[in-house]
Amino acid sequence: MANTGKYNRKITLTTPGTLTPSDLGFTEGSSLSVTLFCHARQLSMREKLSYGLETHYAAYEFRCRYYSADFVTAATRITFESRSFRLVNFMNPDEEKDEIIMIANEEK
Repeated sequence: MANTGKYNRKITLTTPGTLTPSDLGFTEGSSLSVTLFCHARQLSMREKLSYGLETHYAAYEFRCRYYSADFVTAATRITFESRSFRLVNFMNPDEEKDEIIMIANEEK
């Protein structure tokens, strides 16, 4: 079991709605949003390079209690401290599904 006391930062995950065909082209469905507590850590330059991230923007590792991977997609955006981040990588490091790790790059 993960140390839940370390989850002391709040983030919001937002996934846009799906596009459905309509008479006028496509209509976007409702976006889904959820707020989670996590452990946030800014990545070092070495870590950004190892993940292949842009080095001139901030990048963070967010560790949260397990949340369904069905909700987290490549289009998911993370809001942390009024800043917007693009999800780059999503990992479940253990078989017990008690913690997820999200790597995100700040959007400017």
